[in-house]
Amino acid sequence: FLPSEIIVFLAALKWLHHLYLDREVHIVLVLSCVRFPLMTMEEVVACYHPPLLPGIVNIPAIRTILLNATCFIAAKCIKQENLFSQLSANPRTFLYEGEQPVLWDVAIFDPVKFEEIQRTKAATKIQAAFRGYLWRKNTKEDLYIAKCAATVIQSVFRGYRERKALK
Repeated sequence: FLPSEIIVFLAALKWLHHLYLDREVHIVLVLSCVRFPLMTMEEVVACYHPPLLPGIVNIPAIRTILLNATCFIAAKCIKQENLFSQLSANPRTFLYEGEQPVLWDVAIFDPVKFEEIQRTKAATKIQAAFRGYLWRKNTKEDLYIAKCAATVIQSVFRGYRERKALK
């Protein structure tokens, strides 16, 4: 279950944005897979100003898709969606094995659980910081030991070379 098609839209934008020059030819095909009529009016209006690739709304096919979705949603708001029924879209359906993924943790609304979650996050940060400190400390000690060992080896080799040169 997707809470909104806006997630699909953002995923499509992210995919297009990565390696844009190679994927530019697929803009219309990819964005035509987004079911804009299933969005709310606010979400569709936000699609006119996307966070990535703002220039795509200037492509005529994309602008037409967005305008059609806007018309359908506006008609749906006034209970006249039958006038634009050709622009409607069927909701997505998915089959899951096992548990359905959690898209939103409702535990944050429970004050007791929220406090527990915050405490757990704080403890995790403290533990991570301490582990980082120990790692850096041990690494510095190891580097110091290695540097001292290298100095001793170089000193012994120089002495050996000098003694050999005197013979």
